[in-house]
Amino acid sequence: MSRIEVVKELLHGDTRARGRVLDAGTGGGLMTEILAEFRPVELHSVSVDESSFATAKGRLPSDLCARVRFVQGDLGDPGLLAGEGCDLIVGDYLLAAAAGHRPFREIDLLRGLVGRLAPGGLLVLTGLEPLTVCRTAEEEVVRTIQRWWAGLTYLGGEEMYREVPARWVVDRLRELAVQSNSAPILEVEEPRFTPPLLWSLSQLRGLAEDAVRRAGGGGEARLASFARSYLQDVCRRAARLPGFATGAGRVAWSRDWIIRATRAGEHST
Repeated sequence: MSRIEVVKELLHGDTRARGRVLDAGTGGGLMTEILAEFRPVELHSVSVDESSFATAKGRLPSDLCARVRFVQGDLGDPGLLAGEGCDLIVGDYLLAAAAGHRPFREIDLLRGLVGRLAPGGLLVLTGLEPLTVCRTAEEEVVRTIQRWWAGLTYLGGEEMYREVPARWVVDRLRELAVQSNSAPILEVEEPRFTPPLLWSLSQLRGLAEDAVRRAGGGGEARLASFARSYLQDVCRRAARLPGFATGAGRVAWSRDWIIRATRAGEHST
């Protein structure tokens, strides 16, 4: 199952998905669309990047779009969405994207999300498990292109990405759950992992092209030209590797994680 399928499975039949819901980080709007399909009483989709709202709205049928309140703001701001707590908060790939906006302050972001949960409220976070050890030449290709994509994104003037391991997130949430000598305010489950992600050469070529586009988008024409030449060479060499040579080959690399945490207290239905 993909991380999206896991999230849908976790929320299916859960009344909290029909209450006051927060999509923490609009991104491309995929999670906003999924949450809107549960027909929640309130659905807030929050991003620091207002331009993401147009993409998200383009995914939504008009009846679902009318259910969403798009809010530009920083989730680390305690005054954002002040009022009643949320029954459900979902942050899909949130911590990796937030690294550029709040570098090395992921703990503050987690604290803010936990603080927004209503009693009995549910927090669901997803992310990509960062791996560094390459066992094969094919895996090294995947890592190389991903690394260049992340670097060119940043050098091209967009925000950087920094993946966070599931164990780090679980440990930080459990630390936040303990307040002085009182009972823990949060029950944090062990992470759930998807099967390894499979990468085809065509997918990697698409990621390489996107990396070049991002470099050029920042006005760095010479950087984009160099990156195009280098990444095309990487892809040509990859095409000769056994794992990619058939054209239909796929290489397993890393996996997604999904973490659930529930705020102490009785959830009001």
